[in-house]
Amino acid sequence: MKPCQLLALSECCQCYYQSEQERAKEYSDYQLVYQRKIKEKKVHIQQLQLLRSYLGCKKCGSLVVDAYSLYENSKLVCQPCLMKKEGGASGSVSFLERQKWYKRYWKINLNEWLENFSQLPVNVECARKWLKDSQHLDNCQCLEAEAQEIYLLFSNSLKENREKLKECQCIKSEKVRVSSDNYAWCERCEGSISVASKKRVIKNRNDPKF
Repeated sequence: MKPCQLLALSECCQCYYQSEQERAKEYSDYQLVYQRKIKEKKVHIQQLQLLRSYLGCKKCGSLVVDAYSLYENSKLVCQPCLMKKEGGASGSVSFLERQKWYKRYWKINLNEWLENFSQLPVNVECARKWLKDSQHLDNCQCLEAEAQEIYLLFSNSLKENREKLKECQCIKSEKVRVSSDNYAWCERCEGSISVASKKRVIKNRNDPKF
């Protein structure tokens, strides 16, 4: 299939729309989106509290931890030690770095919020409202608004692309095209298959279609 690039550059419109439908399923219900945001916020605050209480690596004394281990598994793994052990790691994060970030972009004291409120503003707009009105948290609806925004974003995007799909001009091709200029890989055995580099089609000189 030769894509017309109306919806995506590298795949046909129908394939792109189908994959978008799959992605949008988890955002198709506002209440589910809202509950997910509540859970994500709670987990993030717990991770920051964990980072805040970190006294440093027992081996090297570093306060810097592996960001992936913290945000994906809620574990504190010394980033410098992980680099030495495995020769690589994800990004690094420390409580001091997080404090500076929140102070610079949200204008709030992270340590003070975690200690006094045990929570954080939902986003930067929520933080600005709190800075103007210290009672904002008593009737804060910023999380609901953010969940609604995400829900509508996916819903409207799907509707727009459904309409665009009517104008699709993708051309069906019998040639099996691949993303690499030199090789493709068999999905079953994972073996490499040489391809015609310029047109990115599977080489098969015995097949007249090629």
